[in-house]
Formats: sequence, structure tokens, C-alpha cells
Amino acid sequence: MTATTLLQRSSICVSEFRCSARAGDRPFAERYASHSISYVRKGSFGCRCRGGFFELVAGSILVGYPGDEFACTHDHVCGDECLSFFLSEELVDAIGDRAEPWRIGAAPPLPELM
Repeated sequence: MTATTLLQRSSICVSEFRCSARAGDRPFAERYASHSISYVRKGSFGCRCRGGFFELVAGSILVGYPGDEFACTHDHVCGDECLSFFLSEELVDAIGDRAEPWRIGAAPPLPELM
């Protein structure tokens, strides 16, 4: 996995992630450090989070909540690219700190985003 920071401010960090994992690579547990929204730009992958499993393809959105554990799988396609936005607690408070939207795990692609 390569990560490139595109923007770093006190309230938001924007990074590009390029993953080269292959089918058969063993998934491992990770933990969200902050609120995050990740747009899948290319490829596909699975994500186990909060007792659910999500198949993400180009146009999908992965939503992270601080402290939640997740694990990504790569059973179908080799590689994916995501554009990720990491938000500070202060920014989340300013836009309305309701936990429900941040705990959905993922959202399916919309045609206009694909």
C-alpha cells in the first residue's frame, strides 16, 4: 500500500491510497484513527466492519468512525485506488456530530460518481 498526502491542514487531511494486494493475501485488522470518508476511484475490495461485509467498487464510499476496527479483503481484483478525507473532531463537531451517519460502514456507488 502506498499513501500520498495531497493536503494537510489542522481540520482535514486528504490522501491517495494505492493498494496492490492480491487475491489470497491475508486480511489484517486495522483501526480508524479519525472520522474518514474514502472514495473508491479504481478497482474493488471487500471490507469487514461493525459486523457487516461491504463489497466496494469504483464510485463506492467507505466511511470510518474513530476506533472502529476493519479489515479489507481482495478476493476479486488486484489493486485499488482510494481518495481519502480524514476529518478532525472539531470539523466533525462543526458539521454536526451525529454518530449514525459515520457508522454506516460504506455506501454504494451512485451512477454520477462512477
